[in-house]
Amino acid sequence: MSNLHTLAAAPRRGAPAALNSRVTYAEWPGDTRRTIEIVHPGEADASASRISVFAPVARALIGSTPGARIEVSLPNRAIRELRVISVENEEMVHDA
Repeated sequence: MSNLHTLAAAPRRGAPAALNSRVTYAEWPGDTRRTIEIVHPGEADASASRISVFAPVARALIGSTPGARIEVSLPNRAIRELRVISVENEEMVHDA
């Protein structure tokens, strides 16, 4: 018998948004929906919706959970609130 274990990433729902979270939110006014992944600055790529943890939107979303309404002051002043629809976090699952 081997003592090796396999680690796999599995989505975890219901936890607050954090680094490496995938967050879907709606902008208000307008109800435009977006899904982003909050990442380390070196992994950021806006064209792939991978947003730096230091970006204003990511900073506003950190700690939020589905259903949250967050008043924001973003560079695009037309957006006044973000409404969190879903948050997915990865957690490591051990396979024995």
